[in-house]
Amino acid sequence: MPKWAKQYAGDTPAAKESAGTLARIGQHARMARAHGIAIILAIVGGTGFWLYDALTPEPIAPPFTALPSQAKEQDPRVDKAQAIRTNLPTAEPAAVELETPPSPLPPTTPQVTTSVPITAKLMVTDTGTRSAVLAFLWRFRSSVAGAADVRGEGKAGVAELSLAPLAEGILLIEAKGYAPERTNLALPAFSTFPTQILVALTRNQELVGAIITARDDQGVAIARLRLDLWQLAPGANDPERNADPIDKPLWSRLGTGTDGVFQLPELPSGRLALRAQPVDDRGDAQPLLPWRQVFSFGGNESVPFAVDFSQGMVLVLTADPNGGPGLDLACTLRRSGVIVPSLWRSRSTEQAVGSLGQDLITLPGRATTALSVPLGDYAIEISQGALQLPVTFTGGDGRMQKFYVHLPR
Repeated sequence: MPKWAKQYAGDTPAAKESAGTLARIGQHARMARAHGIAIILAIVGGTGFWLYDALTPEPIAPPFTALPSQAKEQDPRVDKAQAIRTNLPTAEPAAVELETPPSPLPPTTPQVTTSVPITAKLMVTDTGTRSAVLAFLWRFRSSVAGAADVRGEGKAGVAELSLAPLAEGILLIEAKGYAPERTNLALPAFSTFPTQILVALTRNQELVGAIITARDDQGVAIARLRLDLWQLAPGANDPERNADPIDKPLWSRLGTGTDGVFQLPELPSGRLALRAQPVDDRGDAQPLLPWRQVFSFGGNESVPFAVDFSQGMVLVLTADPNGGPGLDLACTLRRSGVIVPSLWRSRSTEQAVGSLGQDLITLPGRATTALSVPLGDYAIEISQGALQLPVTFTGGDGRMQKFYVHLPR
């Protein structure tokens, strides 16, 4: 009997009965507390096992059995949703990238770039295959006097040209293994899109030698060229600019072109110097400056050249017949007081073949500069030995100047 029960119980039967009753009540209370604690422990144990199971990753072996001690160590206050999230499998990288917003880029200082507008688009194809020409060069020559040429290159059949609006002139295109081509170009004052230019090149790989495509300063095909070829000795220096080798040419010939195209297949191997001078029907120089080029030739390839001849001037000397034989006269040409070496072609009559002389002419008849000279004012001195002969300027224009030589009688 509990101590507190003894304090209220006497020796009477009623007292004893009351004391027994109180003892039974106390016993029931202790049992109730025991049952309550057991129920609470069961609840806690079940929750702990659920949490343990939720926190355990996907098994690769038979599932583990939750231990009571492990269950009791789990925090029953863990959020159910948090437990579910913890047990989710790892997401695929793509899903993570889609669901996760991109990180902002660090601030950068804006860069200001200046771009030249593209006003024309050049597309170059092969005439036979219609495929794009992989690499080519282009050059634009403006019709404006004194304007510098604009050059560039193209790849995969395309080149973008930054030319001024209203640009007008000739566009020349050339590529290795192809005959050069040209086209007239005139750009509008304004266009939303670049002007499209289509050019087809013709292969000339079956041709061996040099191929010259010649046009005058107006873009017109040249019909005749006088050609001179030199073979340079191994290790020899190139001739100076606008000058020829001092040796005698390997050959000289008068060529007639088809639509301005001249083929020279007979070339020796080695380093060569080539000169071309446009001429008229008689072989006299036209007022176009000569073109010169030094190049190497292997003997079995095609070497294309596209030449736009610039404007020059031809000097003409005449003298009336004096009844005597032709006289060989020294000719000194000066420009702004400076002596200019000059090659002359002399003819006794209009139908004569003519003869060449370096700073030398033969009169009476007609003598012209065999090569066109740059534009300018020239003074001519003619002498026969120590005798200086009078020379009179008889007129001309910007492309030809005429002089009359007074021969001794």
